[in-house]
Amino acid sequence: MKLEGFAGAEGDVRLRTVINIPQSAAGRIVGKGGKNVREIQRSTGSIITLPSVESAQPAAAAEAVAADADVQVEVFGNFIATQVSLSLFFYQSVNKFGIF
Repeated sequence: MKLEGFAGAEGDVRLRTVINIPQSAAGRIVGKGGKNVREIQRSTGSIITLPSVESAQPAAAAEAVAADADVQVEVFGNFIATQVSLSLFFYQSVNKFGIF
């Protein structure tokens, strides 16, 4: 597992979890300048990746906004870190913003 990149320095297994959040709510969940994501990463030790706006094709981005497509969020870390990160995402989505 370590040779394939799925284990951390101490041999802990790193998991990859993917969640989809509505495009219309992504900015509120991520926070200004990624503040909410950074706080979740800091408190859990997970790594959270989001698609960058620059990497999206202009035509595809326009279609996604028009269709209110989902944004794919990837969370990497050990089991506890990924589960707590997902819980915090859902907590923010439901309790703070009324999404889902």
